[in-house]
Amino acid sequence: MSLRDARSQYTLAGCAAALVAVVFVTVAFCTPYWLISDGLNPGIRKFRRLGLWEVCFDYFFEQYYRYDYEFRGCRWIFDREYRILRPLLEPRECH
Repeated sequence: MSLRDARSQYTLAGCAAALVAVVFVTVAFCTPYWLISDGLNPGIRKFRRLGLWEVCFDYFFEQYYRYDYEFRGCRWIFDREYRILRPLLEPRECH
């Protein structure tokens, strides 16, 4: 096998790996199913699912919120109504 054939095989393998990576990144950015509630602990948080751009609740009540408001349905994570939930949805540090 010559050096030219080896280079073309490595180039082909590199292009295939890059294509697979692009597909994975595209799916990760488009799917709203990063975290999904398994239903085993329904009493604590009424959480359905969380994606990169969207969050879904079923009658979630934030105890530190000033007004009695239940969050329900799916919305954009940067929605104006969800700004008080942002520390809960996007923690600054991991413990």
